[in-house]
Amino acid sequence: MPPNAPFEILARAEQLLRRHAWLVGSAPAAIDALLAGARIQRHERGQYLFHREEASHDAWLVVDGFVTTGVAGPDGKAYTSHWFGAGAVLNIVSAMDAQSAIHDCIARTDSISVQIKGCALQAFLDQHPGAKDAILRYLCGRIRYLQRLVRESALATLRARCAQVLVDLADEHGIGQDDGVRLAFSLTQESLGEMLGCTRQSVNKELQRFEREGLIRLTRSCCVLLERARLDAIAFAG
Repeated sequence: MPPNAPFEILARAEQLLRRHAWLVGSAPAAIDALLAGARIQRHERGQYLFHREEASHDAWLVVDGFVTTGVAGPDGKAYTSHWFGAGAVLNIVSAMDAQSAIHDCIARTDSISVQIKGCALQAFLDQHPGAKDAILRYLCGRIRYLQRLVRESALATLRARCAQVLVDLADEHGIGQDDGVRLAFSLTQESLGEMLGCTRQSVNKELQRFEREGLIRLTRSCCVLLERARLDAIAFAG
């Protein structure tokens, strides 16, 4: 059950922050300072947490629900780069360089976040050089991930890319069960199309093929990966 009262939300925020490599071993007072002045935000499904090019220099910690980052165009077309769940810290780049946000962030479910002041994050990192190094390593990992997406988009088949996205989502947001791994959220064909840069019809064709081959099971509310190893092989083959 999601936290509701402000003190429950901030307590949950502290627990989630402690899981990050750059905060492991930090004194309680340091995390208290990081959360000082933080604002609790509630977001309905479809609501923006922040917009690309917005002068938002704060970081956002997801406490409950799922959000995505990407780019939405004026014509209604959208590209989604990643799904994030509870514990994700977003907009770190803008919080560190005090420039505008580099992507849009949208709540995909009713969600709760804690908006951490950029100045508080900067002060923490100035006092803890090891934490800054850990964040830089995390950002390097994100750059490598995004570079992989660019490479796959240019060279891999839609079938391979679709398999890779399903595997990535299962790795990060999967719930193990007897017959496979179930995604923790309802992934619509439209949402998957936004990640693959293709139409819902094209996504439907690939998913139906995966289902006929016994690789996944689809219902109205979820997607279950039945044959993770075979999906991995399809993604690797390109």
